[in-house]
Amino acid sequence: STTEGVAIFENHSFITDKGRYFAKTGEFKPNDGVTIEDQDQYVKSYKKDINNKFNVCAKIIETNYYKKVLTNRTFYKGKLAPKS
Repeated sequence: STTEGVAIFENHSFITDKGRYFAKTGEFKPNDGVTIEDQDQYVKSYKKDINNKFNVCAKIIETNYYKKVLTNRTFYKGKLAPKS
């Protein structure tokens, strides 16, 4: 992938190639030698993206999405077979 890597934690903290965000304190610590032109916007953008990911995950669980999508589907050699 050409996108920046990110590790997301349960409490909405995250680590990127550029630094670490601590959700509990709201503090972002850039990695040594890293300068971010608009650090506030960088953090705000990641926080929004992460909140969206958590919301989507919650909706998947809340609506039992995969049961609905995979109903009457079969597996062939460990892979989901095409719907017939």
